[in-house]
Amino acid sequence: MNMLQLHAQQVEAAATAKTPQQRRKAQAAAAQAFVSRMTWPSEASGGKEAAAKKKGKPKARRVCPQPTEHTEQVAFVKWFRLQYPGVLIFAIPNGGDRHAAVAAKLSAEGVTRGVPDLFIPAWQLFVEMKRRAHGRVSTEQAEMMKTLCAAGYTCLVAHGCEDAMLQVKNLHPVMEKRK
Repeated sequence: MNMLQLHAQQVEAAATAKTPQQRRKAQAAAAQAFVSRMTWPSEASGGKEAAAKKKGKPKARRVCPQPTEHTEQVAFVKWFRLQYPGVLIFAIPNGGDRHAAVAAKLSAEGVTRGVPDLFIPAWQLFVEMKRRAHGRVSTEQAEMMKTLCAAGYTCLVAHGCEDAMLQVKNLHPVMEKRK
């Protein structure tokens, strides 16, 4: 059974829970289990590197010592959607390397440098994802977050999935019924 099949099984178990409290606990457990099972590039044991080791050849490429911002963001969004079902979260794809013609077209359409990576409209919350180590906020991002905060939004910078999870939990804890 692969990771996605196991994850789907856990999500299905959460959906069939009898009480809302049991459902929330099962969803949180599924989300935490999913994040803990993710294999970061530095932890991977398969692929070209494993084949090269078996043949005694040097590695074909350097393995990244930490997960990418993309990998961290994907894990965080999956966790968020399980933890807070019904709360909309979406990405704002402003970054990335683009062909000059595509960049000019997007700029004309209103793409703006520095806008944070994720937005949660119900909470008026912007989330800027960074790598766990060495992730820095650019000047444009700092200025944009300053502008957004002045307009009444909340902005946070998260260094990795786990940091984002912790900060969001602190801002909006999952409400459970008291006995």
